[in-house]
Amino acid sequence: MITCLQCRGVQAPGFHLGVDFGTSHTVAVLRWPDGRTKPLLFDGSPLLPSAVYVDDTGQLVVGRDALDSARLNPGRLEPNPKRRIDEETVLLGPAELPVGDLIAAVLSRVAAESLRVAGELPAVVTITCPIAPPPVSLVVTPTAYSYSGGAACSAAVSQFVVTGGTAPYTMVYSGTTSPPPSIAQNGNQFTVTGLASAPLPRIEPFTVRDAAGAAQQSRTVSITCNP
Repeated sequence: MITCLQCRGVQAPGFHLGVDFGTSHTVAVLRWPDGRTKPLLFDGSPLLPSAVYVDDTGQLVVGRDALDSARLNPGRLEPNPKRRIDEETVLLGPAELPVGDLIAAVLSRVAAESLRVAGELPAVVTITCPIAPPPVSLVVTPTAYSYSGGAACSAAVSQFVVTGGTAPYTMVYSGTTSPPPSIAQNGNQFTVTGLASAPLPRIEPFTVRDAAGAAQQSRTVSITCNP
C-alpha cells in the first residue's frame, strides 16, 4: 500500500527524495543536506518510463528495459500502471499481478538509484499525489454469456452494463485479438460479438469511458469458458 503525504516545513537531517509518479513517466529529485538538488537519471535520462514488464521467470522489469522487452511480447507489458490504480489485478502474459506490485516495482527502481547516488537511504521521501478526489469509478457488470463449440468453445456473445460516472458511455476493445470483436451499444448496455476462440479462459481488455474525461477508467473483462 502507498501512503500519500503532503508535507510542509519539514526540516530533517540527511537526504530528501521527491518522487512524481506519473502516468507515462516517473521523475525523482534528490536534495543533499547542504541544499543542493539533482534529478536522478535512469539510463541517462531524468524521465523513467513508468512501464512494467513481466519476464519469463516472473521478474518485473521497469522503465526503458520494460519497453524494449515488450517488442517481443507486448502482452506482458503494462505501460501505464497509474491508470490501473483502481483495479485489484492486471493480467500480464500468463500472470495476474496486483496493481500495487507494479507501482512498487517502479518506486523500487527509484529507491535503488537514490541509494546508489546518495550512498544512504533518504531521511524524507515525498511522493506527489492529486489534491482533488479520485475520479468516479465506472462499474462494468457482465450480464450474459453465450458460448458455442463444445470442448474448444468460443465466446459468441458477451453483454455488459456500465454504471457510475456520467453518461453517455463508450466502450472500445483494447486487446490484441485479430480480427477485433464488434461492440454494439444501447445506452449503458454493450453487446460484444466475435471474440475469437481458444485459448480460453482468458482475460480480454476493454476500455470504458464516460462523458467526463477525468472519470475514464480501464477495465478487464474475464471471458470464462463454460462448454
